[in-house]
Amino acid sequence: MPSALADTKRRMLDEALRPWRTAASNRPPRGGWLKTIRMALGMTTQQAGTRLGVSQSRMFRIEQAEADGSLSLKNLRDAANALDCDLVYAIVPRRPISEVLSERAQAKAKTFVDRVLHSMALEAQSPAEASAQEMIDERARSLLAGPLRRLWDDETS
Repeated sequence: MPSALADTKRRMLDEALRPWRTAASNRPPRGGWLKTIRMALGMTTQQAGTRLGVSQSRMFRIEQAEADGSLSLKNLRDAANALDCDLVYAIVPRRPISEVLSERAQAKAKTFVDRVLHSMALEAQSPAEASAQEMIDERARSLLAGPLRRLWDDETS
């Protein structure tokens, strides 16, 4: 059963991630951040490479790798440091975590209740539509009140 502390931590995480959602929707500049910052500083690839301890051609390849998304975080951090910059890194859920959990619980509950309703229909015992939604809502609440890992099991429960 999720504790109040876990719920509070989740809410705090959602709040901390709120400003990042806007940042996550922004795309890096064409050519990548390294090249953009280097050029804004008026620095050549030779000069940036020297600061990083690599050749001009290696610095050029580093900028290309960053632009195409194949540069490792360590190499990106080192290159940013050479430009007197910080690498800021975050994994940002597209929606608040509480929304993700609620939607997942509703979907999982609907799948479960639909199976139950199908069996009931075969026995001519189908409940009213409002009752079916109440069953889904109750099942979703139950899923959210228990261990959240159950939400991510592929089998319906």
